[in-house]
Amino acid sequence: EDGVWSLTSAAVNGLFSATSKDNVTERTAGPNVILSRIPATTPGTGFLVVLDRTGKQVGSGSFTPNPDADVFGSPTGTEWAWSVDDSPVGAQPAHGRIVVAGIGVAAHSVYSWVTPVGGFDEQVAGWTDMGIVMERIGFGGCGIGFHSDTASFLIDPVAGTLTNLFTNGDHYGDARHSVRVAFASQSESAVIVNGAAHDEAHTVANQVYVSPDGARVGVQRYELGGCAGGPPTLNTEIIDVSTGSRTDITGCGIGGWFDAIDFACSALGDKTVKLDGLDGHAVATLGTGTFIGVVPSD
Repeated sequence: EDGVWSLTSAAVNGLFSATSKDNVTERTAGPNVILSRIPATTPGTGFLVVLDRTGKQVGSGSFTPNPDADVFGSPTGTEWAWSVDDSPVGAQPAHGRIVVAGIGVAAHSVYSWVTPVGGFDEQVAGWTDMGIVMERIGFGGCGIGFHSDTASFLIDPVAGTLTNLFTNGDHYGDARHSVRVAFASQSESAVIVNGAAHDEAHTVANQVYVSPDGARVGVQRYELGGCAGGPPTLNTEIIDVSTGSRTDITGCGIGGWFDAIDFACSALGDKTVKLDGLDGHAVATLGTGTFIGVVPSD
């Protein structure tokens, strides 16, 4: 039995000599965890380590990220992908490559991209069983409900082919197990699940997560205090993919799925991560911090 393990910030920094100013990101990737570091002093160079589900280091590598971009692990947990901008400074349209490397796999380009004229960049935003997700990023904008991508695509890492994921202003949310979820264009509150819109007025859809079996989508919704002046809250909407039925769970915002029926959840301003069931009742307390994800045993 593997048990439960965690890493302190000092331990993470020690794995690749990171400092408190560096950009360090932790992500689950299949049965592994990938920790990546982009140094503050040399942001064009990245380093990473791969840990298995017991916390043992099983691999390491480097990557050359675009500014403000990062690396994402494959569903197998043994490869990683990132975007490289090959354009001269200020050149339009911009052009570059999606690069993949891995444990025992040399870095190689799997797709070449070219943006429209007007100040865009192409960045990797995920890697699921549906392919490598690439977003077209527009510059400018911020705040609750803002999404920087103007279009998104799926890249087959073996064939090197590209298909549209979301266009016409819809923003990438999640795409796995044949379920596609977008944040709707021109709306802070509406999400689109396999083409069907789901909206809750007076909320902001912050995050969306497809469950491990593809049966449900969890939507983290930020809700303002309303006319009575009450405090804002994080709530969760659970959408059944096949029927479109919805369940609202108040006071707790989903941060990811633990398994097919349980999800990590936190209240606004509370660092305690709880495990909630589909009925909204807490199953367990996972700990204090930020939920990253689950690494399966197979």
